[in-house]
Amino acid sequence: MKKQRIVLASVLKPVDDTRMFEKIGKSLTRVPEYEIFIIGYPSQKPPDHTEITFIPHQNFHRLSLRRLLIPLLTLKKLYKVKPDALIVNTHELLIVAVAIRILFGTRIIYDVQENYWRNILWTDTFPPIIRHLFAFWVRSKEILLAGFFHLFILAEKGFEKEMKIFKN
Repeated sequence: MKKQRIVLASVLKPVDDTRMFEKIGKSLTRVPEYEIFIIGYPSQKPPDHTEITFIPHQNFHRLSLRRLLIPLLTLKKLYKVKPDALIVNTHELLIVAVAIRILFGTRIIYDVQENYWRNILWTDTFPPIIRHLFAFWVRSKEILLAGFFHLFILAEKGFEKEMKIFKN
């Protein structure tokens, strides 16, 4: 029997991220029918776990043009893996996840770890004018694409009321 391929994917979280690798990835390896892949930011010391395939991005700076290419490069990696299920944990991969669902019929899951809209609005990472436009773009993607996702995993209970993008 062919194993089901499950990919956990992120842009800024390293491949050895506590939630993505330690909690979700390792737990899924306990099911012998699953083949686990983790796509993410390169780790300083990649974990030694033979049951998980790690696919790190190339290094990039947090605010850089290269970062804008990461979703497309992730799409290319996902096209090669052809996952049966895809768990993304960042707004930057929402469009990629929907594309993979359309291409392969992949089950897609959004692991909501942050309220990105609120974080963008209330931190000084971006200048104020760009901050509001970017926050609007992020929330728009979440609202418009929410219906394509099979499941949402919420890191915090309050996200359900705070974000108002979830149907059930």
